[in-house]
Amino acid sequence: MKKYYAGCNHYGVDIAFNCGWSVKAFDTVRERNSWVSENWYNEQGNHTVKALDYHTVRKILGSGVWIEFDGFLINEKDDPRN
Repeated sequence: MKKYYAGCNHYGVDIAFNCGWSVKAFDTVRERNSWVSENWYNEQGNHTVKALDYHTVRKILGSGVWIEFDGFLINEKDDPRN
């Protein structure tokens, strides 16, 4: 099943994808867009959330198996439960 992704970076969305990004996966575009619009800015007014494509998510998480942990995706090799 196709997934739709959004990324969150508390430093702002203009930061390189190898620094501070968290990724969420959604089943529909509507769910993703709703989450993005609700979380667009942080308390300091910084633009911190945006929709991401698969290739960008792969840059952030790396190749391999991605699993959900605390509501966000992580690479299975980084799973603190292992």
